[in-house]
Amino acid sequence: MRVLRSTEEFKRKYSPRTHVERFFSVLKNPHVLTRVRFRGIKEIAIHVIMSICAYLVRAISYYRTGTGLLRI
Repeated sequence: MRVLRSTEEFKRKYSPRTHVERFFSVLKNPHVLTRVRFRGIKEIAIHVIMSICAYLVRAISYYRTGTGLLRI
């Protein structure tokens, strides 16, 4: 069953996706996950984990300094 975009049900179901897409966009652009310079699953996994850690450090610093939401 399709849900019309103007309905509240659509907005409720689509909202988590927008958050995830924004997070992936942040990881791809500032943290350079689009062009990984490593080979092998282990090295790429380490790079992804380090990128997520950098994102979380940035989010915590925004929270602790009170500068508002993490918008990139």
